[in-house]
Amino acid sequence: MVRVAGGRRLIRVLPVILALWLIPVAWLTADNAADPAREKSAEGEASKPWTKTTIAPASREFWSFRPLSSVAEPTVRAPQRVQTTIDKFILQKLEAQGLTLQDRANRSHLIRRAYFDLVGLPPPPEAVEAFLNDTSTNAWGNLLDRLLASPQYGERWARHWLDISRFAESHGFEHDYDRPTAYMFRDFVIQALNQDLPFNTFVKWQIAGDEFAPTENLALMATGFLAAGVHSTQITANEVEKHRYDEMDDMLSTIGSAMLGLSIGCARCHDHKYDPIPQRDYYRLLSTFTTTVRSEVELDLDPEGYRVARGAFEERHKPFVAALEKYENEQLAGRLAEWEKSGKGTVANVSWIVLEPQTAKSAGGATLTPLPDGSLRATGTNPKFDTYTFVVPTTLTGITGIRIEALADPSLVQGGPGRAGNGNFDLTDFRVSIAPQPAAGATAEATAVRIKLKNPRATFEQPGLPIAATIDDNPNSGWAVDPQFGKDHAAAYELEAPVGSPEGSVLTFTLVFQGNDQHNFGRTRLSVTTAPQPAATELAGSGVPQPVLEALARPAEQRSPAQHKSLLKWYATRDPEWQKLAQAAAEHLAQAPKPQLSKALISSEGLAAVRLHTQGGDFLPETHFLRRGDPNLKDAVA
Repeated sequence: MVRVAGGRRLIRVLPVILALWLIPVAWLTADNAADPAREKSAEGEASKPWTKTTIAPASREFWSFRPLSSVAEPTVRAPQRVQTTIDKFILQKLEAQGLTLQDRANRSHLIRRAYFDLVGLPPPPEAVEAFLNDTSTNAWGNLLDRLLASPQYGERWARHWLDISRFAESHGFEHDYDRPTAYMFRDFVIQALNQDLPFNTFVKWQIAGDEFAPTENLALMATGFLAAGVHSTQITANEVEKHRYDEMDDMLSTIGSAMLGLSIGCARCHDHKYDPIPQRDYYRLLSTFTTTVRSEVELDLDPEGYRVARGAFEERHKPFVAALEKYENEQLAGRLAEWEKSGKGTVANVSWIVLEPQTAKSAGGATLTPLPDGSLRATGTNPKFDTYTFVVPTTLTGITGIRIEALADPSLVQGGPGRAGNGNFDLTDFRVSIAPQPAAGATAEATAVRIKLKNPRATFEQPGLPIAATIDDNPNSGWAVDPQFGKDHAAAYELEAPVGSPEGSVLTFTLVFQGNDQHNFGRTRLSVTTAPQPAATELAGSGVPQPVLEALARPAEQRSPAQHKSLLKWYATRDPEWQKLAQAAAEHLAQAPKPQLSKALISSEGLAAVRLHTQGGDFLPETHFLRRGDPNLKDAVA
């Protein structure tokens, strides 16, 4: 997507600008009258880099800028040679020159022409023989229909548009790095031709497909048109600004040459000398690409196939779900009662009390899903850096220690517990604050006080990245666990003073990950302890959720429905028969089909840019008018 200054969308502005170009409103006079853009100030500089230009009436009549209009069909002297309306116009010109059409080509010549023109290959002998022997009146039309329906038609004719759109599968310049995902734009062009995509859609999708059809794979692939130009892979801090203007110029110039047949680039430095493009229009249109960057996104290229496969799998999965639900509805409550009667229904010497966040948010857009054991699993977007914020209301008092766990999970690379490509994480900062339980309609943020943490310890520390680094307020240090992947890890902190109130408190936990790209927690769990000596508390152990402790402290008949539900949910994870059924369902669910995702190089805004060796931002905050096209000679914002 591209956006113009002031927040206006390209899809509203671009057609207007293009229309102004196609129906000329201003241009130089035929006698090359003085151009106000070249008037000098006292200092010898141009007073303005853009001005109104004078109108040459003759320029309005130039054929390529005249609007389309209906014309009468000409009459010809040999109407028997006419098969289509366009034949009349051709014959009229030929007859005016005393010429006539050639005799009709024989069938062997026709089929060769059709094959070479439409698919770029010679016809196979059997196709020639079949066409020569086809005596039907529609033989020629049927042949053309077959060739137009051939996949080779799109492959043949896509080459012309790919040349015009400067398509390449490498970045260019001296290093010429590969673009392994650029082929998606090539595939779009081929499919657009084979599917007979309307030309207006073909054009709009290439300029702003993510705006016109953001859920359409082909539309996103089409925006690779803007990303197809050369792109330096080595950009120093001094070159960032110039390179960015060059990059936007490449986008705009290609739109002009491919879609308008105009050499727009000349207007970067001055009013165009030959085409009606003032410099002011060039920069106003250029500004639509201010925040447009090359990005890579994953696309499901066969959504219908995935939908069918997923539906079939869900039918096969229903018996597993039904068996688990049947046991939960008919037997689990009885097993819980037996467990309590046996005297096991107490929890003595609890080391850690698991907290259940009221809200869990990822600043980077990841989805944090609570699991039955009190942990939260991160799925979906895995941003470069992230911050997790957990808000936990509690009535606990005398809290002396806090534990965070990074738990292994089969859904993560190498079992996690992090979301990095090797299963690691990098927790750079851990903060906890507490506030009194706010009144209805109020928030706890205004009265929150940061809790002082001390004596951190962990099950394992990667050399150079200790747990102590999470409370040093240094964003360049943190805690990681390389090479101990696929294992549960935990860290605990003592509080300088116990916290908590029987009237209720709100704890806010902030976990910051900004040390390495995508080194975020994949699955985590929060716990607290009220032990007088938290340093002596074991780090391991699943802990017991606070609602379960409260439920077990009451007789069964005095428990609220919510307490009974929490206790039943917790007990289920310890019941052997439930565990057996749940494991069978989980193992089958792990076999669920997944969409076949493929990465595509697109152009958009708001997404992470493809970066190589760039010492600067991916785009400039504003696009300026430039004197003589030089970024060092900026004028007003376009």
